[in-house]
Amino acid sequence: VDSIEELADVCHRQWHGFKLPTAVLATVPVPEQFEVTGLEEVIAQLDRSSSDARSARTPNVLRDVMDHTEGRSLLANLALLRQNVAVASKLAVRLADTWDVDPVSTPPDRP
Repeated sequence: VDSIEELADVCHRQWHGFKLPTAVLATVPVPEQFEVTGLEEVIAQLDRSSSDARSARTPNVLRDVMDHTEGRSLLANLALLRQNVAVASKLAVRLADTWDVDPVSTPPDRP
């Protein structure tokens, strides 16, 4: 979808039209000015060379990627966090403005 209105419509159809008590996954891209190219290759290489247990691997890979990108990946993650908050808050306002029921006190019907 390309707008908050379309995303709100998808949520409304999912939860109230189809009465599905499931999540809706919306992905938000990293703002263009913060994009870091070639990360997949770097992460794959770091992951293959890691001897850490699975639970410790992610924070170590993130640190290594941050070092490899000279901090640009950290800026990208922070920008993405801000972007996610902006989209989520706009969606929440749109849903609150358009729903005819209180989603907190009126959960969707269970199939």
